[in-house]
Amino acid sequence: RALMHLTKAIFHKKKSGDPIVGCRTSFMWERQTKCVSKSLGKPMIIDSHCHLHDEKYAADLDEVLIRAQQASITHMVSIGCDIRTTQAAKDIAHRIPQVYFTAGFHPHDAKGMSDASFLALKNLAQDEKCVAIGECGLDYYYEHSSPTVQKEAFAKQIELAQELKLPVVIHLRDA
Repeated sequence: RALMHLTKAIFHKKKSGDPIVGCRTSFMWERQTKCVSKSLGKPMIIDSHCHLHDEKYAADLDEVLIRAQQASITHMVSIGCDIRTTQAAKDIAHRIPQVYFTAGFHPHDAKGMSDASFLALKNLAQDEKCVAIGECGLDYYYEHSSPTVQKEAFAKQIELAQELKLPVVIHLRDA
């Protein structure tokens, strides 16, 4: 019931009945609504935006995963923000069966997206455990990368997502 109330708060229906979904959970909607444990009768909860590859989890990643399992979280998506973090997220996803990853350039890191790094991103995104492109988008609050560079990087990543038929994880702040 709690999941139902949460999804009602997040997802609104058009008059036609088609769901309009909000940012981070949108690509997981189909999995969340269809994944129900037959033995326990409980919904499978997916953390659709985490950073398990972050160095702060290196010392206690096993404990983090145990706590997630105790909280009924059955799958996790570790979000890539540049080539280094995307590769790290991929490495964790291949070590831990219930973890998947995304491949992308965060708006803060958009200035680091060159032709070579974009090709590396595309190669990473073609991995079987990559479930989306991103975290990409626009962030004019901090402007670690210029708005023009952010827009160009965002557009390229959207095109890549379309080419690979993957959803997009969007970061949007003050833009």
